[in-house]
Amino acid sequence: MARLRPTRCCSTRAAGFRKCFRGIETCGKPWAAAINGLALGGGFELTLSCHYRVAADNPKTRLGLPEVKVGLFPGAGGTQRLPRIVSPQDAMQLLLKGEAINLAKALSLKLIDAVVPAADLVKSAKDWIKGGGKAIAPWDDKAFKAAGRTGLFQGRHDDVPGRECDLPPRDLR
Repeated sequence: MARLRPTRCCSTRAAGFRKCFRGIETCGKPWAAAINGLALGGGFELTLSCHYRVAADNPKTRLGLPEVKVGLFPGAGGTQRLPRIVSPQDAMQLLLKGEAINLAKALSLKLIDAVVPAADLVKSAKDWIKGGGKAIAPWDDKAFKAAGRTGLFQGRHDDVPGRECDLPPRDLR
């Protein structure tokens, strides 16, 4: 049995999470995250890949990406999803400081869509799905414009003439 180097093992595992979370976004079915308590690191990245995020009104609930405090960047797509939801300035603060934020801050940044009593948490998530929740991530919509951006850097670039990448593909092995 071949032994993997730790760095290769970690990057392989992170790629698996990225693929899984991207699959959630693009599978064609609505996903709702019901958050009650801590959603940090990979747990928060999972909620970011869901189409709707509802949190229980719990003073202990915190969201964030604390990996940077130990010298790591989020590896499951959080570095890509976060700046598409919040302004680039807020995304940099969240990504580089690694601080956990409370519900009030998360709601003001639109990282969560609703706060409900804990007893209604799962019901609220199910109601959103039953009510015809949209099964597409906002950034996958052709009309998407990223938060706080203007000019050419508003969102999607794959359909803008002259914005194609002319660099040769890198071998990521």
